[in-house]
Amino acid sequence: MRLNRGMIWFCLFIICALAGCGSSTENGTTNSNTGANSTPTAKPDRVQIQVFEVDQKTASKTVTVSPADQVQQFYQTVNSMPAYPKDAVCTMEMGPRYTLIFSQGGKDVETVTAERYGCKKMMIGSDMRQGTQQFWQELDQMIAKGAI
Repeated sequence: MRLNRGMIWFCLFIICALAGCGSSTENGTTNSNTGANSTPTAKPDRVQIQVFEVDQKTASKTVTVSPADQVQQFYQTVNSMPAYPKDAVCTMEMGPRYTLIFSQGGKDVETVTAERYGCKKMMIGSDMRQGTQQFWQELDQMIAKGAI
């Protein structure tokens, strides 16, 4: 069986397109999944949680939690999340997105984004993590405790 030139170019295009489907960070570099078990050195005393709902008619809300012991426990949970799987297969569902801003003494020490849809991806700085059930439960508890 002989392939024509068009079919060869088409196959090469598909191969190149699929090769670019790997996991990457926002700046285009390959995710190294480092730091998933690192111990954070900051001791935040406050976390601001911004909730962005899927429905754009619903206003986003922001809550702040400041008991230092609760914030530090939640910060430990966030930093203990496992590395994002290299070849994750995600659902096409939609859900809310969160931005968590941890601060210590009035200065921001860490910003985390968390997606409660698809693969439940989290970004801690430039480090991609996988949000677990424990994280989502603690996040819900922090939002319930927070002052709007």
